[in-house]
Formats: sequence, C-alpha cells, structure tokens
Amino acid sequence: TYEWIARVQFSEMNNVSGKNSGYGNFTSMTATVALGETLPVYYQAGFRSTKYTEHWTIWIDFNQNGTFDSDEKVSYGSSSSSNLLTSSITIPSTALLGTTRMRVSMKYASASTPCETFSYGEVEDYTINVLQTRTTTLSEPLMAENISDEALDFAFNVYPNPAVDEVTIELSGIEGDLMLTIYNLNGSLVYESIINKANNKINVGELPKGIYLIKIDEQKMPLVKRFVKM
Repeated sequence: TYEWIARVQFSEMNNVSGKNSGYGNFTSMTATVALGETLPVYYQAGFRSTKYTEHWTIWIDFNQNGTFDSDEKVSYGSSSSSNLLTSSITIPSTALLGTTRMRVSMKYASASTPCETFSYGEVEDYTINVLQTRTTTLSEPLMAENISDEALDFAFNVYPNPAVDEVTIELSGIEGDLMLTIYNLNGSLVYESIINKANNKINVGELPKGIYLIKIDEQKMPLVKRFVKM
C-alpha cells in the first residue's frame, strides 16, 4: 500500500485511520448536518514514501435511494499534499431527513466513480444524519489547505509502458527547467535529470526489471507516473 486515507472530519465526526486494504467501512461513525447549511469537510492522505497526486471525491446519498446519483457528488479536488485538506459541502433543502451514507474516495492519478474498484487509493464510508435544523454548536474551523478543483494545464505522459530500453517523457504546458527523478519501489533514487522540452527520451536499459516511479517537480503540483521496466 503506497497511499491511503489517513483522516476524515465532518461536523462532529472525526476519524483518524490507517491502511484499510483499499476500503474502510466506518458507517458506525455519524456526522450530523442540517438542511441548507454549508460545512467544511477535512481529509488527509497518508503516504508510504513518495507523495502522489490523489483525486478526492465525496458523495452523499441525499435521496436515500441506495445509490450515489450524479447530483450527489458534493466535493471534488486533487492534491499531492499530505497536509490536512479542506473543501465545503452544502446540504440541499430537498435532502431527506434521517440517516444516509457518505462516501469518501481518494484515487491516484484520476477521479473515481462512486462504485469503482481501483488499485491505488482508498474508499471510506460514513453515516450522515440529516436534521431539519441544527441542535448542536459546531467547533471552530481548522487550519487546512483548500483543495484545488481546477484542471491543470500541464500534461505529463510516459510511453511505451511497459518499456525495455527507453521511455519517452512527453510534456505540454512546461515553463523553464523541470527536475525529473526516477525511484524504485523501495524509495531509492535511480535517475535524475533537468528537462525543459516537450519530448525527452530516457535510457532505462540498465535498470533491473520492476516497477518504477517517474516524478516531475512542476511548480503547481508535483506529478508522478508509474512505469514497468521489462
């Protein structure tokens, strides 16, 4: 496991967890909300070593039909930070009262669908109790980074993948020099170089067979891709 959901906090519910083999059922934990209010939600990623770009998506089953409809996606953003992140969730006035499910998904490299199974990242489920009006006082907001939901204008592709002798690093939207590094899965640095053009060919012929991580230190957000050396 290289990444996992380390913390989720919403309303009075605060769950600090560890690795859950891809899925954590925390529906025994309940967050109380009220119709029409907007609340901060907090979440945090855990990483074994390298920090990857994780896409966070949250759904709440407001109509209590047992599925997450397209209009029930309440938060989305991406970040490679291991710090506490935050965004806001608004409870619609049309939400049904009572208990329902909230799903928090953290997926590497791209956003997930509500019921998707994926290899890198984690999903956690919680219970939400929707009230007509709030009966308790919320605590003060926490210090956290606002997660970005803006699409990056920086593209990063690696091919061929798997590779035998050479990989091409294809970039677009670059400005100036960028640091490219390659790590093995033990976290050891095996290659580094400064790149500043759209297509960069890297000789990987002498690397042992296995899975490697290519990292580009772009100023907006460090990006990481996996590739297989055959």
